[in-house]
Amino acid sequence: MVFTSLIAAFLALISLFSTGYFLPPKPYEVTLTSERMLLKQGIPTPLFLASFIFLAFTLLCVTFLWIKFLPDFKIGKFIFIYALSASLLWVLSLNLTGNSYSYPDSKSLIDSASSIVAGRFSDFSIGGAGQPSFYAYYSWYPFQAGALFWFVLIFSIFGINNLIAFLIINALAVGLTIWSIWKLGCFTGLSSTGRRILALLLTINFPLILSTGFIYTNCVGLCCAMLCTLASATAIQQNSKLKTIFWMIIAFIVGGIAMMIKGTEILFILSISAIFIISSLRKRMYALIPFTLLLFLLSKWSTNLPIILLQHFTGQQFGNGLPQLSWIAIGLSRTDDPNWMPGWWTGSAINIYQITQGDQGLQKAFAKTTIWSSLIGFLSEPRYAWSFFFQKIASEWSEPTYQSLYYSSFNQRGTDSLIWRILIGKTGAHRLISFQNVYQSTIYFFAAFGLMPITKIKKMRSEQFETMCMIALIIAAGFLCFVFWEAKSIYVLPFAALMTIPASHGLQHIGEGASLVYRKIRRKSEMRPGE
Repeated sequence: MVFTSLIAAFLALISLFSTGYFLPPKPYEVTLTSERMLLKQGIPTPLFLASFIFLAFTLLCVTFLWIKFLPDFKIGKFIFIYALSASLLWVLSLNLTGNSYSYPDSKSLIDSASSIVAGRFSDFSIGGAGQPSFYAYYSWYPFQAGALFWFVLIFSIFGINNLIAFLIINALAVGLTIWSIWKLGCFTGLSSTGRRILALLLTINFPLILSTGFIYTNCVGLCCAMLCTLASATAIQQNSKLKTIFWMIIAFIVGGIAMMIKGTEILFILSISAIFIISSLRKRMYALIPFTLLLFLLSKWSTNLPIILLQHFTGQQFGNGLPQLSWIAIGLSRTDDPNWMPGWWTGSAINIYQITQGDQGLQKAFAKTTIWSSLIGFLSEPRYAWSFFFQKIASEWSEPTYQSLYYSSFNQRGTDSLIWRILIGKTGAHRLISFQNVYQSTIYFFAAFGLMPITKIKKMRSEQFETMCMIALIIAAGFLCFVFWEAKSIYVLPFAALMTIPASHGLQHIGEGASLVYRKIRRKSEMRPGE
């Protein structure tokens, strides 16, 4: 946990001294170029610091007042109902009027899913339907077949191109995600006060709620990953081998679904597997170690099923797609545009795929050359390396909305609703981003404090400590992966959301310390003679 505590402290510093803002697209550019970002850097203003202190103080005050009004057993129900209601309200405020969504990846998934549900499998032939063609898209990204079948499932049940149904299911997924994070926090030894602090932190985590508007598989993928993590924490709590095995199987089944739907959720599964091995050693259940490895391999293998099914239905062979090294090559590159952050998506990997005609060996050779060239440049120019990685990490972790507003803006909408004008209008968006900027720094700062082993180990049972280690390991895995991988701020949202748990521990310690000081002062004042 020490390493993850240092990561959180580093992110807190970056968040204090930099903030990322997305720029609107230029009139002659396609929508995707609105990922251009302005990274503001400087010393935090007195107003920002005052807001930081005020937010922490308010959270503690509201928590202590909340104890009188909300019993412990009702917190879980409250947080789920609140998150679901807020997410549904955001979906309704989008005021969808059409059946299209202009984000390129989502559009390809929507159109290809519609073709499958309608039985138009010939659309997947070379030069067939789609822009880019479906054949080209799944030749580049065969891992997207899992996301495709999620769209197919929804369109089969609710009708082709029923995007409102998709968003409503997103809202349900976000509600379950927020509840799962709160429940997971309960397994880490949070006190009654700490559980309320966590609930409050989750109620004002607007990026999670607003991400409902993204017509993609991020919401449901994260939901499955969090449910998998929760099942893993339940397995850790068990002393019976049979019960442990049962919950492990549940965890890896749900984890396999998460990876099918959203490939980056493998970071959760890898971290969970490592903790299962450590827990098996502690409990001396040594047979569970190979069992863990077997379950991981099976869940990883299951991610191949969607592309196998897609090839079976369409009669096409899509190949192996872009090698994973391509995403690292993108993540270590930058363009000449000063507003295009280092490591963010460019079309270079697609261009190389087309030049090499999909040859895996040649693609890997190009990617290795790019990676090696970047590393040599970093080693020869340390200042450039620091500038590159500082800007990249800041653009991911210091963008207050984690692209939730950005992706919601792609929906085809009617008249702007009141909520939309409040949150997206010029004044409203500025206020929301300013609040989330303070919130973001608060989470990182107190997460660093909450992960300090000296404040944790003495009071935690072994199961609670292992659960906390699992959370810390997932956060560290997310940070390290996206230091090198292609960058997007929405990619790090799951790990930033998990930081609310150690942040709750940090605020809980502050609150307990303040309460102790208050009681001592009051006791001394009562002992004074003549009073």
